[in-house]
Amino acid sequence: TNDISISFDVFPVSQNFYYDNCPDNLRVTWQLSGATVRAETNALGSFIQPEPILFPDLYDAGLDVFNVGVTTVTYRIYDDAVPLGAGNPLVITTTVTVVDNEAPSVTCPANLNVGTDDGVCTYTISNLSPTYSDNCQVTDLTWAAPGATPNASPVSGINPLTATFPAGTTTTVTFQVEDPAGLTDMCSFDVTVTDDELPVLSCPANVTVSAANFPSCVYTTVGAEFDPLSQSDNCGIITLFNNWNGLNSLNGYAFNLGLNNIVW
Repeated sequence: TNDISISFDVFPVSQNFYYDNCPDNLRVTWQLSGATVRAETNALGSFIQPEPILFPDLYDAGLDVFNVGVTTVTYRIYDDAVPLGAGNPLVITTTVTVVDNEAPSVTCPANLNVGTDDGVCTYTISNLSPTYSDNCQVTDLTWAAPGATPNASPVSGINPLTATFPAGTTTTVTFQVEDPAGLTDMCSFDVTVTDDELPVLSCPANVTVSAANFPSCVYTTVGAEFDPLSQSDNCGIITLFNNWNGLNSLNGYAFNLGLNNIVW
């Protein structure tokens, strides 16, 4: 009998070059783990060209799409002519790190000039969001509005603006967006609230009274009989006065004979 001894070697020559004495038996796979996950995948093509070889893009993970973060790329080169074991496959790893360096963007609404809500001295904004975007995603939308109630959102999460603004003030609202890489953008706009609701007065009905006996011939008001029955305003009554004594009550005021028109 004749004994025939066959040996083989597989080893990297330089980056992207590999050598084997029987290249027709080689099979290449690649696998991704970490930020990007891909199961072990056969490289296109059924054999490796004669030595030395330069793997084209079709033989590696270069055509894949990598997520932000660190991905480990594992290449395995199998020699199908020998049993699997130590050295078969030849395993080579490298890492691909993708960094998000593009900040998000945010655009605020135009300045708001509004009147108070009915019956109250405030204006409430509910679920108002700016326009925002990011190449990855926006993880946090927060806002601050000094003078409003509440005056700030939670410090994380997506938080549209919901707050109550007092009349007679201009409040600057600042939105901030943040992406997973910690990159941020900010914008601001003003909310001006004006009290446009008139106060309400309720006056007594017209009344005829008798003047005091001679020689005075006047009628002296007793208590609050000619004062308004009620007065109210969404922002409160600041001043109340009449056209006779300029005070907030006619108590004790003496009216002469004739028609006396009282204006509050």
